[in-house]
Amino acid sequence: MSNIQFTNFAVTTLASGINGSVTSLTVATGTGALFPTLAGAQYFYCVLADAATGVTREVIKVTARSTDTFTVTRAQEGTTGQTYAIGDKVELRLTAAGIATLATTETAQTFAGVQTFSSLINQAAGADIASAATIDLTTATGNSPRITGTVATSAVTMNTGQQVLVVANGAWPLTYNATTNKLNSAAASVTLAAGDMVLYSKDLSGIVHGNIIKADGTAVVAASGGVTSIVAGTGITVSGATGAVTVNTIVSAGGVGTYMNAFTTGSSTSPTRGSTYAGSTLGAFYISGCCAPFATFGFSGTWRAVSPTTLSGAPGSGSNYYQQSGLTTTLTGNTSYWMFQRTV
Repeated sequence: MSNIQFTNFAVTTLASGINGSVTSLTVATGTGALFPTLAGAQYFYCVLADAATGVTREVIKVTARSTDTFTVTRAQEGTTGQTYAIGDKVELRLTAAGIATLATTETAQTFAGVQTFSSLINQAAGADIASAATIDLTTATGNSPRITGTVATSAVTMNTGQQVLVVANGAWPLTYNATTNKLNSAAASVTLAAGDMVLYSKDLSGIVHGNIIKADGTAVVAASGGVTSIVAGTGITVSGATGAVTVNTIVSAGGVGTYMNAFTTGSSTSPTRGSTYAGSTLGAFYISGCCAPFATFGFSGTWRAVSPTTLSGAPGSGSNYYQQSGLTTTLTGNTSYWMFQRTV
C-alpha cells in the first residue's frame, strides 16, 4: 500500500497567516479532523490558495498532523512558496505527484515495501522466446514463456531478484556455466525435452541459477552407479566406479534379502562392491555359452552388488546354483561371478 493518504471533502481555511517559508501551519479550529491521520512515512498533498482570487496557489506536502496543526514541506510540484492570510483556503487535492505515486496497470511499478495479496494472482505466460547462446529474460513479456528452437544456451540475462519459469517447447540444450547458467545438474550440460521447465533466478552475487524440473518426473542427474540398460537375451548393463559392465543374469523373484546372480560376459571386470543399483523391472536372461533363455520373472527393486565369496554357501564359477524359481543350471565360461542382493 502506498504511503499517500486521502479523505473526502477535506477543505478548510488558515487560522493565521503564513509567509513563504514556514514549515508549520494551523487551520480553522476543529477542521483538522477532516484530513487524514498520519503515521510513520505517510503523507498527503494540499493546495493553498488565496480566498479572494484563487490565483495565488501552492502545492504543499503534509508529513504530520497534530489536531489542527500541519507539518509541511513547501513549494511542491514546481510551485513557489507564497504568503497567505488568515482565511485563505487549504484543500486536500489529487495532484499530479499523488497520481504518479499510485500503482497503475499501464506502466512498470517498483514496490519499496512488503506487498500482501489476499487472492489468486494471475501472471501472463508471455510471448515465446527463441533459444540463443544468451537469452535475455529482462525483456520477457510474462513469467512462464516457452523457449523455442534448438540453439544451445550458456547464458541467461536477468535482473537481480527476478524469477522466471521457462518451458522448453522441444529439445533445448543448456550449457552449464557457474555464473551465467548455474544449473542443478552437478555441473553437467543437459538437453531438455518438450515440457521440461527451468525456474531461473538471479542472486545478489550476480549468479543466474536454473532449477530444472523434468516433465516426466525423472532426476536431472542420474545416480552414480545403476542399471543403465536391459536387453533381452544379452543382459543388464550397470555402471559404477569400474565403468559400465554388461552382465548375464538369472533372477530369483523373491523379496528383500533375496539374490540375483550376475556374471560378466568374458571379462574379469566386476560391478563395484557395495554400490547400489536401482533397477527397473528385471527378468531372467540366458548365460552366454550355457543355456537357453530362462522364463521371465518380473519384479522391481533396488540391488546392492556383493561378492559371492562373502556369502555363506554361495556358489562360484562353474558351480550349480538353485534359484527360488526352482531352476538349476551349471554356470560355466565366466571368469568373474558376482551377485546382487535385493535391498528394497
